[in-house]
Amino acid sequence: MRDCNYTGSYKNLYTHVSAIHQDDLILFTWDTSLKVPWSTSKKTTVFQEKKDGELIVMQVFSGSHGLTVSASCIAPLAPIQGVISCSLKLGNSAVRLKQALVLKKIQRVSDEEPEDGFLLIPSYLLPSDGNWKMRICISRGLTRVNHL
Repeated sequence: MRDCNYTGSYKNLYTHVSAIHQDDLILFTWDTSLKVPWSTSKKTTVFQEKKDGELIVMQVFSGSHGLTVSASCIAPLAPIQGVISCSLKLGNSAVRLKQALVLKKIQRVSDEEPEDGFLLIPSYLLPSDGNWKMRICISRGLTRVNHL
């Protein structure tokens, strides 16, 4: 969340985000595919699980070969929550890309492009208007691409 200086435990962060930044969130339910309208001009999207409040941050980085899409879970490094994964599907009528990812646990959002665990969208597949449709399915445990 831009211009937010909140510091505290991750559990309190869940409450803070849902109370203060609710207009900036996309709510999700575990293991349920969700359409995500996306524009290449939007660099960060935050998802919050409806019941438990987990926060998932999706980021888009522009590079010379296209776009890099990554997703991370804001959580402590301790294995309290177990594995969280997601399936991403991007496409139009001609081309579809799918990727399953195990989400990294992070304590803060970084502006650095990830070295691994991302979906690369080649520039020649990007729509000329900068808008594309994406689906995401976020799961506890490992997920498969065919969820979408």
